[in-house]
Amino acid sequence: MTRHKLRTVERLLVAGEWELAAYLMGYALECALKAAACKRLNLVTYPPIKDLYTNKMADGFKTHDFKQLLIVSGLNDIFRVGSANYAASQCWSDFTFEYADNWTTMRYTDGTVKKFTEQKVKQLYQYLYDDSDSIIKTISRKRRW
Repeated sequence: MTRHKLRTVERLLVAGEWELAAYLMGYALECALKAAACKRLNLVTYPPIKDLYTNKMADGFKTHDFKQLLIVSGLNDIFRVGSANYAASQCWSDFTFEYADNWTTMRYTDGTVKKFTEQKVKQLYQYLYDDSDSIIKTISRKRRW
């Protein structure tokens, strides 16, 4: 799903659809983190199938929050401030800073959407995917998804 979202982002960038591209980049990161969580926790699906005893799903899986997903995915060793992967952790910080509020609500808030200019969105794409130390390429290089 992450790769599919990224291909769509690329088409949106060509079309000049900055706000939608920015939103979809957040969605792509969420998919990547959830894929990494599945690999780390040896899960077939995300969220995992409900617990057989309680018929409930763990609340930690019901989130869109990048910080919480970073922990669940086990990628905090790569992207935390002060890690040995300075360039990758800087990409993480710079990308997620722009999505500091609940990123899933950005489509409903005019003020949030307007900040995603052409220049900003192209830079975010560098942090997420296009740079050699980008978030997605780092996850792939480390074979964490």
